[in-house]
Amino acid sequence: MQKGHDLTGNQHLSSPDITSPQQPQARRQSATTRFALLGIFILPFAFVPYAFMRRRVSVLQQRLDDLTTTTSELQRSTRTLALQSSHRKDELARARLLLEAERKEVDELRCDLKATRDEYAIESAAIQSHLHKLLEESKVTKTRLTVLSHLGVSLADIAAFMHENKLRHGPSPLKADDYGVERLRALAMQIQKAAFTTDKDS
Repeated sequence: MQKGHDLTGNQHLSSPDITSPQQPQARRQSATTRFALLGIFILPFAFVPYAFMRRRVSVLQQRLDDLTTTTSELQRSTRTLALQSSHRKDELARARLLLEAERKEVDELRCDLKATRDEYAIESAAIQSHLHKLLEESKVTKTRLTVLSHLGVSLADIAAFMHENKLRHGPSPLKADDYGVERLRALAMQIQKAAFTTDKDS
């Protein structure tokens, strides 16, 4: 009986030694389960900031690319504007030279025009003076011709009177033309003919 009791006691004493290797394994499984559950709950919270930061980095990278493109375009535009400005400066310099040359030409033309006007004024004054003299001479000539015309008529009248008087008193003992009647007639005809020709030409 005592041996059986001892055997039973030995069995109870030896049972903890048999189950002791299973306890660490259960603990490891429990820790793994806890870590798995913890990872299931923690990973989403950790992934959300990561995704947010990744999206933010992507947006910033896109903005950086856009700014880089814009900067490159601005640099090209600046170089283009600098070239255009240089060309415009050259064109402006050429335009200034052309304008200066045109101003000089205009000044020369003004001087030539003034000289031409002065010369024309002098020539016009000389022509007007000459025309005035010609008009005065023409008036004098017309006056003389008028006088000569009247003189011719008067001489013709005198010649006619002398001829009529000769016929009335009969033949004179003098020569036929001692009184100069024929000469007066010829002179009167010459004067009238000259006056008529001059009036016709004028």
